[in-house]
Amino acid sequence: MCQSGADSPRDRPAPSSSSRSSSRQRHRPRPNRGAFRSGPPNRGPNRCRRSGQPVSRRRFRPVPEPSDPADPILMAGSILGLRLWRTDSAFETLFSGMTGARWQTDGRATSATCIRHDRGRHRAPGKDCSCGLYAHHPNRFPPQLSLRISRPYPRVVIGLVEAWGRIELHRQGFRAEFARPVAFVNYRWNPPVGLDEETHQEVFRRHRTIFEYRLAELAERCDAEIIDPNEGDRLGAWIRNDGRAISPALLRELVPERPPRRRRPRPG
Repeated sequence: MCQSGADSPRDRPAPSSSSRSSSRQRHRPRPNRGAFRSGPPNRGPNRCRRSGQPVSRRRFRPVPEPSDPADPILMAGSILGLRLWRTDSAFETLFSGMTGARWQTDGRATSATCIRHDRGRHRAPGKDCSCGLYAHHPNRFPPQLSLRISRPYPRVVIGLVEAWGRIELHRQGFRAEFARPVAFVNYRWNPPVGLDEETHQEVFRRHRTIFEYRLAELAERCDAEIIDPNEGDRLGAWIRNDGRAISPALLRELVPERPPRRRRPRPG
């Protein structure tokens, strides 16, 4: 039994079509008119995109690093390093072979920046990070780099760089904050074995001429020299006369050699 004064569901009148349409229009969400604007809304300087509240600048400051002996070594001057780059067919750009970072080719220095935000913002090279400009020590570069000098590779340039700033030394090379190319190394153009036909010899000479011409243009833009290893030990003499390369004795004092890892005995 229903109470007096209250209508039962059966006695209530059915809603008309006009009331239904009005209720739908009343609860229909309004379109986001800000999405059709040509630019972002005017939030003012240093404001959050979601809430529009002012953002403190302290959260964007570099994270201070602890000062302990494991930090990168601060060199008084510049040191010398040997490395290779990837380039285009016209030798107008220089890219890192591992990360693809672009180097300056107008004589200015290239500065290293860290792109990993999961470890906080810091100056490159970081203590527990892999950022920085890489190079090998000229006195003990790996055999793979020596093989690259002996055999020409397409779109690969080898050269010497001077590095300064924050430098983290290792046994085989270093990571630096600033660096710039100071010399480019020409290949040892040894003709391939079995190149007897005049057509093949002419093609080989043409490729060598084009490479040396473009390498000379690149060295002129970078304000660097060209070292030709085809004329004796020009590369070794250039490194010894420069004086910025770290000697092996000094490297052993700065970076002590780690003890070899003990291998686990195999079962059986």
